[in-house]
Amino acid sequence: MLKRCGRGHDPAGSKGTQEGECVVLCPACPQPGNNLPKGWDKVPKDKEWLYALFVAIDANFCLKHRSVSKDAINPSLS
Repeated sequence: MLKRCGRGHDPAGSKGTQEGECVVLCPACPQPGNNLPKGWDKVPKDKEWLYALFVAIDANFCLKHRSVSKDAINPSLS
């Protein structure tokens, strides 16, 4: 992790890394001052969903992936 954050050749070593220096901000998450327009917090109630964070997970993905009879009939996309 430290190597990928540019801390691998720091003379202070890993102990010189301050808390939060290896954080990578999510480009898809709404971040005021970064990827939200000015006045985003003053939109009407019916438009608030545009600037909300949606988190979802598909809990059945692995089960559905196992139910494929043959890869030739239902090929994967990767």
